[in-house]
Amino acid sequence: RVVWWLHETRQQLETEGNMLNPQLFSDNIKIYGVSEAVKRGIKDMFGYAIGILPIPIAEKKTLNSEHEKTVFFIPAAYSYIKGQDILLKAISMLPDEMMTRSKFVFCGYTLPGQEDYYKEIKKIIQRLPNVEDIGCISREEVYKWYSECDCVIAPSRVDSNPASIVEGMMFKKFVIASADTGIAYYIKDCENGFVFNNEDELLKRLMLIISDGNSLWQIAGAGYELYKNRFSPDAVRSLLESEGFV
Repeated sequence: RVVWWLHETRQQLETEGNMLNPQLFSDNIKIYGVSEAVKRGIKDMFGYAIGILPIPIAEKKTLNSEHEKTVFFIPAAYSYIKGQDILLKAISMLPDEMMTRSKFVFCGYTLPGQEDYYKEIKKIIQRLPNVEDIGCISREEVYKWYSECDCVIAPSRVDSNPASIVEGMMFKKFVIASADTGIAYYIKDCENGFVFNNEDELLKRLMLIISDGNSLWQIAGAGYELYKNRFSPDAVRSLLESEGFV
């Protein structure tokens, strides 16, 4: 029995150009996608239905810290598809008063071939007074920032999941994801998280959290329930059991 666990969206698979037609596989090979976005991509490309196997993320204790500013955390590799430039443009459009009341913390590593993109991102960050790049940090430090922030953002142009949004839900934080992420299939905008289609929508959601975040924590609580029901180890184990793996 062979399980092929796909993490690539249709756009990524078509760019690579080496995805085999799953209808040619023998019966012992089963394909699962990490998200609904992957499943739909395979269906559109080959007319073939695959299952979904989410990434299980173990729950960590939430250690909230009090701070005057609204803190947004953006952990991701510095790459064009991760869309840091999209978020930075929205930040630059914030009114001065909201600039003062907010802090945006970026972290991540630079991918090969993306050095020029990172240089441009650094230039923009240096011009914005409420934005900081803390570089490549350890997983322990990433989890520390999850605890200390108010919101986790994934502004990706292409992303099959991403795990950072699930982790933000696990820490009971607000989450903002672009409509081009796989996780957006599960988020109901303004109910258990926030989804945006363009920079204007992203700007409005940033302003909403900065101005009225204290009144919206039921949204973060609903996001946590989404994490528990779909991405917790218990939820994924139940899925594996139903598929006959355990």
